[in-house]
Amino acid sequence: MRKNDEGEISITIKRQLAISNLLMLLIPAILILLIVGATAGILVLYNHGTIGDLGENQESVTVARDLITYYLQEAGSEDQEDSLSILMDRLNGIEFHLQLVRNGAIVASNLTQEDVEAIRRIPRPFSRLDQPLILAIGKIAVVQDSVLIDGTPVTLTAVNSSVEMAGTLGSTFRQILQRYFLLVLAAFLLIITASNMLLTSRVSRRVLIPLAALSDSARRIRDGNLDFSISYNRRDEFSGVFEDFDAMRQRLSDSVQQQLRYEEERREFIAEMSHDLRTPLTAIQGYVEGLRDGIASTPEKQAHYLNMIYHKVRGMDLLVDRLFLLSKLETGHFPFRFESVDLVNFLCKYCEDVREEYASKGQTVRFETEEASPVTVPLDAEQMRQVLENLLENSVKYRRGDTGISTVRLTAESGRAVVTISDDGPGVGEEDLSRLFESFYRGDKARTNPGEGSGLGLAIVRRIIEAHGGSISACSHNGLSIQILFNREETP
Repeated sequence: MRKNDEGEISITIKRQLAISNLLMLLIPAILILLIVGATAGILVLYNHGTIGDLGENQESVTVARDLITYYLQEAGSEDQEDSLSILMDRLNGIEFHLQLVRNGAIVASNLTQEDVEAIRRIPRPFSRLDQPLILAIGKIAVVQDSVLIDGTPVTLTAVNSSVEMAGTLGSTFRQILQRYFLLVLAAFLLIITASNMLLTSRVSRRVLIPLAALSDSARRIRDGNLDFSISYNRRDEFSGVFEDFDAMRQRLSDSVQQQLRYEEERREFIAEMSHDLRTPLTAIQGYVEGLRDGIASTPEKQAHYLNMIYHKVRGMDLLVDRLFLLSKLETGHFPFRFESVDLVNFLCKYCEDVREEYASKGQTVRFETEEASPVTVPLDAEQMRQVLENLLENSVKYRRGDTGISTVRLTAESGRAVVTISDDGPGVGEEDLSRLFESFYRGDKARTNPGEGSGLGLAIVRRIIEAHGGSISACSHNGLSIQILFNREETP
């Protein structure tokens, strides 16, 4: 697997895990906040009761409010002190104690220490001058009202620190909390457990299951099993990873198959090499033994034997040279010298130069083209001559009779040039066309005529053309046609 593919898998897995972990932390956190908020609200209501108009439901609170309001309305009368004493007595009758504050100073008060402590528990400021304030918190009831007398603020505060608040929302919550606390706690725990189960299920579906599939596929590949496919039906971050993983598996499978083909070709190569070297060596050994044992007793026979040994050695030397050339072409160490060449002029001149040579061998060489303008391609001219020579020599070697015709044709297409070398020979069988450019392949299964060639010529031709960035193919129709495609250069 490529490093960037490993990076993509790692980033995808980390992203999925981060999202899942975030959700697993966020949802319980929200639930905990809700629980804490609800508990805090219940505790506030449990400890402090209700605020505002809830106290109006108590008759004593209502009486205290009316008494204080009436007193303040009559506060400017001359019997103010008597009225205050009467007010205190009446409030004592309903268990309320009173405190009078004038301009911030306590003028009169019968509050007990318990009342003072109760007032301290009341949040401040709570006094308003436009309307009385009624406050009920737990067992504490406070009634307060204020007025301005001759520009001086006067405030009356009545406190009952032991009032009964039956029926209020605070007591109701206390009862509910006492009765159903365990049930509410169990419900919260059930919600948290269910949310964790859902998140775990989601993580399993979104992350763990795809990872398990990838792990299983990796184990199969590790064990050498490449004949399977990886499918993932969801369209998420993992879909691209699965597609890349399956493409990697397919590429590995193709690579293994190609390696097996290379191994088979290598075995065939060694067998063909052994045969093509053993045959001339055996002949040379026979001729040497003939000379050594005196079989070639006449000067003519000796000269013939020596001549045959020379030709066999020359053939072996040519074979080794071609093997060395093929090796350099396959490893990419051959020094090509590319130049911009006009194929029209190059092919025309080449055919003119070799026409007489091949005519002496009984082969007519013709050049055909309809291109009037230059067809320029990057070309190593010397190696292209080697390609044409190998193809023309094959036409001479495998023709039907003593004479034949070879035609070199050039056509130009959009962005490429096509060179076709065809002859009127016997052609090649369809089953042999696909292997025509393999090393040592001669289409001679019985190998009854090994002297007709080394089987390396067309393999060398293919490597040279591919080094030019082109391609080569063959077809057989009234002879053999070799088609070579080159990429044309951009013309200004």
